[in-house]
Amino acid sequence: MIRAYYPASWGLAVLMLGCTSTPPKPPKTFDFPNSIGVALHRDDSNCLEIGSASLAAGQRFQFVTGVKPPESGEAEITRKLEKPCAFAENNQNETVMHSYQFKIVSGELPNAAPAFALTRTPGRLSDGATGYSADLDGDGQTEFFRACTSMEGVHLTVWSGAPLTGKRRWHYYHYLGYDVEPDCSPAESQPTGQ
Repeated sequence: MIRAYYPASWGLAVLMLGCTSTPPKPPKTFDFPNSIGVALHRDDSNCLEIGSASLAAGQRFQFVTGVKPPESGEAEITRKLEKPCAFAENNQNETVMHSYQFKIVSGELPNAAPAFALTRTPGRLSDGATGYSADLDGDGQTEFFRACTSMEGVHLTVWSGAPLTGKRRWHYYHYLGYDVEPDCSPAESQPTGQ
């Protein structure tokens, strides 16, 4: 019979290692309606509309403009608003939205042009030939941001995979109140689920 002898301190080290290791936490899933919203800059105010009711002053978010060429930047929430953003009154959207005031930290938002607001991103946004993109939900498939116009408004959409042929993951309609030249396809402008 062979016996092995180990110093007593080895057993303590093994015991301590077993006590301190914990299994990794699974990543949180990306919630499109609560993590993507619409930011709008006007000369007199900045307002964010988003599904999440729990954003706090000081929280930062990235934005991607809906104009061409798109630009990105960062903003910071300054306070939650009791009333909806003024621009949201005539919008027709499928989720309950909450309103926040914000200040721009970097980049520029064109006046009165809706922009995508991203409160959770996995890192930097990529800027390519089709505009900005990112793997928002960490599933290995890239999400793309797209804006188009209908008769009196702008449709903002987020797509997993190529825009228009991939899966539409998020949609927001922003009413402008005046006629514009429509360039939306039915895939961009139809309500979710149709």
